[in-house]
Amino acid sequence: MNNQKLTKKIQKDTEDLRRDLNLLMENGVSNVADGFEKMKSDTKETFSGAAKSVKKDVKHGLGQYNAKVQEYANKVSDGFGDTVVKYPWVAISVGMGIGLLLGSLLRPSRSA
Repeated sequence: MNNQKLTKKIQKDTEDLRRDLNLLMENGVSNVADGFEKMKSDTKETFSGAAKSVKKDVKHGLGQYNAKVQEYANKVSDGFGDTVVKYPWVAISVGMGIGLLLGSLLRPSRSA
């Protein structure tokens, strides 16, 4: 091979290499973008499923809580309900007093 043929071959090989590298980079970028989109959709599905599960659990827990509260309310004598209806401000004041008492008992201690 003479120098001219060798130079042409090197130029052709260099052009082929550039073309192949550009194609490889484009495919790599495309694959990364596709992977990112898949990961994004998978994350949305996961969070959506988790949110539905939490919502279902909270709804079930609130249902149990409401049933228990209703059970205790049914156990309270009917006279108590009538008294609360007659004196709502007294009932509110008693409720606030109990809330303040519980709040002071359950408040975490402050260390200076």
